[in-house]
Amino acid sequence: MTSGKQGYDTQNNNKAETIMVKTDLKQVKKTDIGLWIFYFGIVFISIIVSFSSNSQFAYRRSTYFYPWLKHLTMLLVGGGIVFSFQYIKVKWFRVSSLLLFGANLILQFLCFVPGIRQENVHNIYRTINLPFTSFDFQPDEYLKFTMVLFLASLLYYMLRTDNEQKRKTLRWYYIIATLLAVGLTVRYHNSTAILLFTISYLLYLVSGIDVKRTLIFGLVIIACGVIGLTTLRFARHHGVSLPFNLNTLVTRVDAFFTKEPDDVKFDLYQGEAQIKYGKIAIAGGRGIIGRGPGRSLERNKLPVANADYVFAIVVEELGWFGILGTIMLFLLLLSRIGTMMKKTDDEFLSLVALGCGLTIVLQALISILVVVDLIPSTGQPLPLISAGGNSIFSISIGLGIIMSVSRTINMEAANIDEDSEPSTPVITFDDDADDEIVDLTQQKISFDNELDNND
Repeated sequence: MTSGKQGYDTQNNNKAETIMVKTDLKQVKKTDIGLWIFYFGIVFISIIVSFSSNSQFAYRRSTYFYPWLKHLTMLLVGGGIVFSFQYIKVKWFRVSSLLLFGANLILQFLCFVPGIRQENVHNIYRTINLPFTSFDFQPDEYLKFTMVLFLASLLYYMLRTDNEQKRKTLRWYYIIATLLAVGLTVRYHNSTAILLFTISYLLYLVSGIDVKRTLIFGLVIIACGVIGLTTLRFARHHGVSLPFNLNTLVTRVDAFFTKEPDDVKFDLYQGEAQIKYGKIAIAGGRGIIGRGPGRSLERNKLPVANADYVFAIVVEELGWFGILGTIMLFLLLLSRIGTMMKKTDDEFLSLVALGCGLTIVLQALISILVVVDLIPSTGQPLPLISAGGNSIFSISIGLGIIMSVSRTINMEAANIDEDSEPSTPVITFDDDADDEIVDLTQQKISFDNELDNND
């Protein structure tokens, strides 16, 4: 009798262990697999295209592999950032958001300080040199994500309070933070300033606070923008020298709306040459697979082929496969973030993930639309594909934050406390497993009854 029960218990324990292992694999503290598919897909495209897009720099250095190895090194460092950031608890992003945002604003302000700021090839001050290094730090690239963290924190507290006076105060903090970020970037980088304002507006809109007023405000801003740009164009055409970087902005807008043939509109010896050679590269990439990896014909002629106009090389070499593949990967990122938001009721998690995702996707959209000549030239790099350490590192930080949010949401779904993180996860069984355990329990009861009757 006793041996029979022990044999049954052993079998039951083995069955339970099997179910626990199966369920534990579903409850692991991992990030969403779709996010990793996006990341490795974009990195794969970046590695392939960088052979051609960096050819001009390879020629200058008389070595073919140095620019590619440098780009690969940047991607590896970025990968380390993404991997490590996923293990940072999201609550620390909220707690330190003000400190990170404030420090970033100070670094951005240093771009105005002579002796500290660094001038780029276009005679524009966007970077500062880090002491004891040769790395030029570009603060506005990182400001996109530190601003998202701080604004998401303010929205989180706004949504959590019923005190109208406190909510009004937080709203003013939100406006001031946005104006500080935009004001410190508009001097040397108009497109980044516009991107920052757009992200701030969209984040406030999706939060659900005063949706009607926010929509009306958006329409007013668009109308003011059109009127303001028209006024600037009128002043520019009458010989008025515009402040900041507005002369460049108006010139690019004029070039975009000029109704002339491309061979007249785009002078190959002026700044518009990149638009014309970009169009030539895109035309050469017709077909499913384009010219093939490493076979670009315009890589040695197209200005900034490895940065602002890298998507033209993607199209030329990879054809429709490159176009659809790149766009679908960025759409996949938004899709996975949307799925993540459905799994949590925490407003901060949702707003941070969406804010970082919108920043990455909007930047990619702007870069692509510029290359195909649907909007005026802006100078926004294509995330993780364009060369440049600042761009790769900042995007990696944004992705790392999204990964951290995903991991936190998965832990919540598995009923794992992020602070305690017990060594043995809480087990929740599938419906099929529950039915199987009930069936095993009934069999055990029947078996025990049979043994009792035999006694």
